[in-house]
Amino acid sequence: MAQELKVRITDYKSVEEKLKNLGAVFLEEKTFVDTYFKQPKGHVMKIDEENRTAFLIEFRENDGKFDLARKESLKDHKKAKQELLSQYGLKRILKGRRKNYRLDDFTITLNLIDNVGEFLIVTGENPTKKFITQRLTIGNPEYITVSFDELKMYDKRR
Repeated sequence: MAQELKVRITDYKSVEEKLKNLGAVFLEEKTFVDTYFKQPKGHVMKIDEENRTAFLIEFRENDGKFDLARKESLKDHKKAKQELLSQYGLKRILKGRRKNYRLDDFTITLNLIDNVGEFLIVTGENPTKKFITQRLTIGNPEYITVSFDELKMYDKRR
């Protein structure tokens, strides 16, 4: 089962340079709108709209990581969104862009969320903290153990 390990970063361009130096392959860049629905603690449900595609995605928190429980392509995302809003209610909408790379057996995503911050996501079979600190050489990483919709607005004055 695919898992995600997330880290807050402060300068995505320097991380992007590290990825290039390690031989990571650039896959794509997409803009996104993520609509999160109210769920019990440890559960995440969202509709992820990227460019011209939309997916219903569900995650389950698992010991500081997130297990991908479901990813389903949506033909009529507007209808699905209305049904989910009626059933669960709106929690939050996040917008931004994602830059995806491939390194070793992982997909590395630079997730740049408007008014929230910059994040690195390692997705694959059992991503480890050792991969973050040793392979990607990110010192003193701030691991994100909650869904992005749980994070406060980013204060650029910090």
